[in-house]
Amino acid sequence: MTRSTNARLAGSAYLSYIVVGLLNEALMYRAAGVNGIAAKLARMADYSTDVRLAIILKLGECFSVFVLAVALYAITRDEDQELAMLALLCRVAEGVFIATLIPNSQGLLWLASVHTGVSASDLAIRNELGAFVMAPGAPVGAFFFTVGGATFT
Repeated sequence: MTRSTNARLAGSAYLSYIVVGLLNEALMYRAAGVNGIAAKLARMADYSTDVRLAIILKLGECFSVFVLAVALYAITRDEDQELAMLALLCRVAEGVFIATLIPNSQGLLWLASVHTGVSASDLAIRNELGAFVMAPGAPVGAFFFTVGGATFT
């Protein structure tokens, strides 16, 4: 492909990445934007379609990152092959990290749909599992996003 075609592809991938990411965040906020783990799980059960759409959007976000990585690599490899490869690998690592978040959403959807008995211990275990899955992780994806973006510029 020509350099201008790769530039158009990269621009489209950037826009797609932004739009898909914002839609994903909006859907997840609507599905889990309340305080408390039990309330979040109950709301996710009510908005299970939004969570399912957010999972599909997360896949689209991964695909956008991979397309962006390849397009930017094609544009920059003539300038410096090693830096272009480093940036490509950072973008791919970012996409892989985003993909690893999908099972968390699936697990939360499953937890939200599980009908526990009336036992208080069942509810406590469900809430603890939900808290564990919802716990914020290290900003690994943001690190790769930053390094990859800074290297391509």
